Amino acid sequence: MQTDMTGTLTQDCVDRLDDAVAEVFELMLGKRCAPLKAGEAFDTTVASTIDISGVLEGSCCLYLSSSAAENAMNTLVGECPENREEMLEDTAGELCNMIVGTWKSKLSPSQASSLLSIPNVRFEPVQRAKANMQRIYSFDGSLLAMTLSFRNQEGMSQEFVSEPLIGTAEN
Repeated sequence: MQTDMTGTLTQDCVDRLDDAVAEVFELMLGKRCAPLKAGEAFDTTVASTIDISGVLEGSCCLYLSSSAAENAMNTLVGECPENREEMLEDTAGELCNMIVGTWKSKLSPSQASSLLSIPNVRFEPVQRAKANMQRIYSFDGSLLAMTLSFRNQEGMSQEFVSEPLIGTAEN
């Protein structure tokens, strides 16, 4: 299959990710989460990565600012100071898992057959890695980023490959 090896994605792929993020935040948190028109710089406190294998090979990563992580955790489980770090880890992992699963469900049947790993959650200032696509979102004034990275674009259908990067933000 002929592909554009510059690592670019179509607007359809971006729309699927935006829809997945919006659906998960509405369902799990009862909150509106929308993409920002321009990239915003923010410090990442928690990052959760899910690897994708099969027809699609790559990863999806959720990066949460401190306020986004706290806000999501407090909404999901309430305030829990005694096991705060565990709850932040669970929150980041579950949000990433739900978003990636929802995104995957919107793919063609062959692409949707790709497997997902369990979330790998990291705490620390995490620098966002280079990705085929990066989107910045906001909910309740808190920022988060989602990235999609693909290792072998040969396995992607043409619907994923197009012109310049869409929905990028500066790191």
